Amino acid sequence: MNANGRESGLRERKRRETRAALSHATIRLCILRGWDKVTVDDVAAAANVSPRTFRNYFSTKAEAIAAGHLERMLRIADELRGRPVDEALWTAITQSVIVHFEVPVEKGAGRWAERVRFLLTEPAIYGEVLKATAAAQVELAKAIAERCGTEGLYPELMAGVVMAAVGVVGERWMREGPTGSMVPALLEALERVKPASLEPGALQSVLMFQGIEHLAISSPNPEKLAHWYVDHLEFHINYTYAGNYFVRATNGAVIEIIPADKSLSAPQVIANNKDAGFRHLAIACDDFDAGVAGLRAKGVQMVGEPFETQGNRLAFFNDADGNLVHLIKREKPLP
Repeated sequence: MNANGRESGLRERKRRETRAALSHATIRLCILRGWDKVTVDDVAAAANVSPRTFRNYFSTKAEAIAAGHLERMLRIADELRGRPVDEALWTAITQSVIVHFEVPVEKGAGRWAERVRFLLTEPAIYGEVLKATAAAQVELAKAIAERCGTEGLYPELMAGVVMAAVGVVGERWMREGPTGSMVPALLEALERVKPASLEPGALQSVLMFQGIEHLAISSPNPEKLAHWYVDHLEFHINYTYAGNYFVRATNGAVIEIIPADKSLSAPQVIANNKDAGFRHLAIACDDFDAGVAGLRAKGVQMVGEPFETQGNRLAFFNDADGNLVHLIKREKPLP
């Protein structure tokens, strides 16, 4: 980063720190004195700034109160951008969320939370909180899209799920009296909604060549490879015999996974399968962006970046044995 970039980053950090300080001062004074008994001048004095400075950041007290919620969610988005690139998406999201809720609960927190809840019943504040939540969801979706390398519906849905979980847990925590950390409840909530974001529908997996009865793959561990296709591409195990696994896609196409063990099959068959193999397996996908994002969320590394050619979108990756597979979304069906 050059000097101009560092200077810009420092200015942005200072701006966000000032916003956070003004928001905290507004919340504190309104809880102690009452919403109607606090002015902008009071908040500015408590934060050691001028009223003009306050108005440079916020147009109203209500906006200042809601800014605390927005700032926390912006920090979560920043945290997600900095998580290890090889970390599964949902794990990265979960860790990014809980690190910003791991705060000690102070004595008297229950009374404070009750006053905050009462404060949030003010119509002006409620409206600003809704606006802040919407803005935070947009920023979180951007961070998820950057991490997945894809845009569209999938990152927006993921961000919406996270925001809903945080909102529900936060409301329950304040309603029941904050006697402990929110983190355990957040972990439970995020774990409960995790399957909904990755269940069938995120990937619609069918073979490209629908006329082929099945494709055979030789594997040193057929059971492990069969379960990889089940877990990652929504196949199911149709039947097994003598160490062979038949896995079926949603359209009925079948892959036969046979043991790469010369003692279990004809040597020439194993040799031919192993030496010649196949170039790749093409998996048709109804929602390409969701398919790529769903695989990345499960820890699958793409071979290069997804790309488009002749109107078709492709993304290459390897299965558990290193076989080359790609998702494809065709502009027009094959003739």
